[in-house]
Amino acid sequence: MAALRVLELYSGIGGMHQALKGTRQPGRAAPRPAPRRLPPLWTPSSRCAPDPRGAVRSAIFSRGLRWPLASAPSPPCVSPPPSCTDARKEAMGWEAASLPSSRSLEARPPHLGLEWGGGTRVEGEEAVPMEETRESCICAEVVAAVDVNTLANEVYKHNFPSTPLWAKTIEGITLKEFDRLSFDMILMSPPCQPFTRIGLQGDVSDPRTKSFLYILDILPRLQKCPKYLLLENVKGFESSSARNELLRTLETCGFKYQEFLLSPTCLGIPNSRLRYFLIAKLHQEPFFFHVPGQILTRLPDQNLEELSKDKVVDKTGSSFPSGEKSLDSNTSPDCSSKKGPLPKGAFLFKLETAEQMVRKHRQDNDPSIQMLEDFLEEENEEMSQYFLAPKSLVRYAFLLDIVKPTCRRSTCFTKGYGHYVEGTGSVLQTAVDVELESVFKHIENLTEEEKLMKLSTLKLRYFTPREIANLHGFPPEFGFPDKVSIKQCYRLLGNSLNVRVVAKLISILLG
Repeated sequence: MAALRVLELYSGIGGMHQALKGTRQPGRAAPRPAPRRLPPLWTPSSRCAPDPRGAVRSAIFSRGLRWPLASAPSPPCVSPPPSCTDARKEAMGWEAASLPSSRSLEARPPHLGLEWGGGTRVEGEEAVPMEETRESCICAEVVAAVDVNTLANEVYKHNFPSTPLWAKTIEGITLKEFDRLSFDMILMSPPCQPFTRIGLQGDVSDPRTKSFLYILDILPRLQKCPKYLLLENVKGFESSSARNELLRTLETCGFKYQEFLLSPTCLGIPNSRLRYFLIAKLHQEPFFFHVPGQILTRLPDQNLEELSKDKVVDKTGSSFPSGEKSLDSNTSPDCSSKKGPLPKGAFLFKLETAEQMVRKHRQDNDPSIQMLEDFLEEENEEMSQYFLAPKSLVRYAFLLDIVKPTCRRSTCFTKGYGHYVEGTGSVLQTAVDVELESVFKHIENLTEEEKLMKLSTLKLRYFTPREIANLHGFPPEFGFPDKVSIKQCYRLLGNSLNVRVVAKLISILLG
């Protein structure tokens, strides 16, 4: 079967490309009891074959061991006997592995047992059966990736060195050059600034929309129109003139399409990042879940009767999930706000409303969403650089969205995260035994120095770039060049997308 030829426009750091390759879903981190070994799966007098389920690599890695040595006559087994000495282990082909630094984005989060396909997942010190975790892994070749952002291109080349990267404007690509690529699929995430709800909403009059309109002009004139198309943008695009132009072009070319407003929470990821998506296929039957004139707010592998539930239609004809308009820009349709009494033991602090408190409580008690701890790095000395400065603590204490590792939510991480405090993303409370009420109750009556002492007990820090990358669905091996600063990592990740959501839509599009 020939590989699908893919053109990636506005490629950024390569989120769309990563979605094509496939994603890995972090397993739920098990509680950490006193370390104990797995039961031995072999005897000292025998050599056993590699575990056919793929358990070997994940089990070995979790114990800081790497195999095989170059001189090892055959692969080692999943676990050496507890009585086995270090010398004996080396003789059998085992060696101690030096694990990567947790500072590097290429470092594997120590407690996330991750594996492609079937096999086992190591949680803490136990191996448990693992289901298929790839959202998308198809036979595809990215024939060209196009972006003008120099720094993003450096990251892209770092992770996908064999992919042709065109550092040029899209308007600078001629029709003949497009035809020569002979692509079957377009993946694109056009500039979002013209459509953001907090921006000027320049839409088609914004110069940054020029390249997107050029694509729409080129599409009907291609010698071979692509079979598939996927587009991602911010919420707000669905009510733009640019979106209307897109739909007209797709209909002219003969595409069947479906629009979505989705957040990673629909896949059990504890991060709200509401985005517009469109998938389209050429000259084929409509999608089995096609709902004409509706923007779906759920994935189609859920109950079909539920897909268009809780909709309201605004004056532009776009559909929204019930309650969406009352939420801020960092919340998602699956977390709609409903009035109700405060949860037992809850109290209002900072600048929150009762509605917001109820919504947060509901999210944190939703078992379908993973806990944040599944996506976090181990705490270590290098984490000190991520703690909030005293000045920021006192100044922005009442504006922070504070979450604990056991929470099942976090707000959207923007490109200003780590630089600006307000509205750029949640912060992590690492002192998990400290109650917020004990810190914030009557805090307004304290002096600045007393406030700082109180707030410091929470040990608030920013999420690390690696942790945000985990929440975005980037696999452990995805990294940034050494020359990219932490601030730049935050900026690039804030402009990126959720890999797992895109991977899921690609599998639906090609299914």
